[in-house]
Amino acid sequence: MEESAQAVDNTAVLKTREDAQTKEDVPGPSKSALKKAAKEAEKAKKKAETAAKLAERAAKLEEEAVDVSNGKYGVFPLIQSTIRSGNCPSKCGG
Repeated sequence: MEESAQAVDNTAVLKTREDAQTKEDVPGPSKSALKKAAKEAEKAKKKAETAAKLAERAAKLEEEAVDVSNGKYGVFPLIQSTIRSGNCPSKCGG
């Protein structure tokens, strides 16, 4: 019984040592991975800036847009071929 308790304690100590070693032994990201991450961050930053500029431009154009035909047109009846006015715009055989 005493031996099994001691063996459990030893394995616990070994696991903590292994965890400590793996944390120390694990290298950080490589130089190329860091460059790639920095490039992606820069790309995302530029994309956000461009989107903000486009949104600002669109808002400005929407504010400045003036409807020049406002009030010039109304609702008129449809011109249908079933209604004949009697006026002949060209020579009608009559």
